[in-house]
Amino acid sequence: MSKAPYERKREKAAALTKAFYALLADSKGWLTVMQLSEMLEKAPAPRFYVSTLCAINMVNRIKKGAAGNMRGKRREMFEEIMARLEVEKRKHPKKTYYDQMEDVLAQPAPSFYMTGKSMYKIINSHLKGRRNRRSSRT
Repeated sequence: MSKAPYERKREKAAALTKAFYALLADSKGWLTVMQLSEMLEKAPAPRFYVSTLCAINMVNRIKKGAAGNMRGKRREMFEEIMARLEVEKRKHPKKTYYDQMEDVLAQPAPSFYMTGKSMYKIINSHLKGRRNRRSSRT
């Protein structure tokens, strides 16, 4: 069963936070926010954070050659999903296309498929939120 968008967002934020703190714990010394965002950009994700219906639509559009101007990380993600879907189809031919797609999306992803700039914004907002919570305690 597909999750609601807010649940996927919350799950993605939790996974990013976990990866964020894991990188901080593994680092020796100080890291700039930019260095941290570049490291987080390459960190593996627990799953693909996209809805099943969106993934089905985008994979079908790519197959038809009608993906428009989609490029970069987003295109990489859907091409990875498409490749894994082909493997899933061969493994489980009796499953429905929807169920095969859900199985693929639940697999660990090689990255969060976000740019360093997006990661930088997320880290900054996270750190800003921590500073605001700390200052409100005093």
